[in-house]
Amino acid sequence: MLSLSNMREGGVYLLPDGERLIAVADHRGGFLLYAPKVWKHFHGWGPAEYDVVPEGRIVDCDADASTPWSVRDLVDTGETREPLPAPAPRGGDQFFY
Repeated sequence: MLSLSNMREGGVYLLPDGERLIAVADHRGGFLLYAPKVWKHFHGWGPAEYDVVPEGRIVDCDADASTPWSVRDLVDTGETREPLPAPAPRGGDQFFY
C-alpha cells in the first residue's frame, strides 16, 4: 500500500479512474500531481491537477475540494520522470515570491 513516505519526486502514479499523473514534492510535506501534458509544457511548475496533502487526502485543485481518494488509492507505475528546469520567463513576465 502506497504512503506519502513511499512517493517519489517525478514518480508516475495512476488514480483509481486510470488517470496518469506525475508527482512533485511540495514545501508542506505533500505532493502535487500533474497531468503529463502539463508536466511536459510547464516542467512541473504549472497548474497541478491534484494536491496530496500531508494527511494523505487527495484534493482536486480546480474545485478546491477533497476527492474520495487518498494516497493509498494511488498505483505506482514504477516509472520516474526526471525533474526539468523551470521554464525561462517570457518578456514582460513578472514573478513574485
